[in-house]
Amino acid sequence: LFIDGCEKRQLAHPTYIDEFNESSARICDTKFPSEVTAVYTFLVGKVPLVFHRHEGHRAIMGISGSAGAEMRFSAASLEEALESPKQFLEKLFVVEIPPDTFFNLRFNGMVYHQFAPVKPEHHAFFAISVHTNEAGGNLDAERLAKVLNNEGTIPLLTEPIPEGVEHEMLVRGDVWRTAKRYRFSAMTN
Repeated sequence: LFIDGCEKRQLAHPTYIDEFNESSARICDTKFPSEVTAVYTFLVGKVPLVFHRHEGHRAIMGISGSAGAEMRFSAASLEEALESPKQFLEKLFVVEIPPDTFFNLRFNGMVYHQFAPVKPEHHAFFAISVHTNEAGGNLDAERLAKVLNNEGTIPLLTEPIPEGVEHEMLVRGDVWRTAKRYRFSAMTN
């Protein structure tokens, strides 16, 4: 119910956008050059996000849905993925997030990632994403101009995986069954 309520509020937000199976809204604007941090809400629903990466650094705080979530990553670089899609698949790993769990994740957005529900009838999670420097990374001139004009969006900064890798994933089927897995656990004293 919590995630359903968050989804309804996000849908009503004036900056709401939905692309790459990821609905989002910018809730804190940038004001370059004095304020470079942007903050977004985003929902990973009942369909996995497109496997992708972003320019810049991300810090995410979220709450998983009633069936939990999977955070899928590949440690392959763009060069490795283009050279050999199989390298991309060999470097896959999954972080399993238990149901109804508050979690945080901090990472360089250039790491290829995909977030997904554990069960397609349940949302994966709702989160707040802090882009510590919205203009960080190697943005091309067109995207940088939009970001500097406070027109940044999560889709604008999203780069899907190369087509060859996507094709290899489809050919190999459910590559997640053989990927290395890590179970998220709460911090303890």
